[in-house]
Amino acid sequence: MQTVYGCNHYGCPQSDTLRKETREAIAATSSEDDAVEVMVKRYGPKILTEPQRTGFSLTAWVMPFFALGAGACIIMGILQKWRSQTRVRDTASAKKPVDPALIDKYAKTMDEEIEKD
Repeated sequence: MQTVYGCNHYGCPQSDTLRKETREAIAATSSEDDAVEVMVKRYGPKILTEPQRTGFSLTAWVMPFFALGAGACIIMGILQKWRSQTRVRDTASAKKPVDPALIDKYAKTMDEEIEKD
């Protein structure tokens, strides 16, 4: 989107006319806000460089932040789910302690096998 004063088209036909009308609106009213209102009444809200912060146009201001927040919540939820699945897997695959009597039994068996050779 370009402003009237920033139109980069060579010999922009609309910018000269709009600049003239804007100057006239400023001269005919008591403040810049009134001049803007005159231009909006003449051309509609599309003449503004940014959406108004009232009514339905308010969504243009709110939606980017809402979408960013919703996206962050979704990503956090996915990461928490992955983390909990990893914990469950780690818990399930954790080694159970071996009975010391069983270790002694196999150690004796290995010692006997070594002595035989």
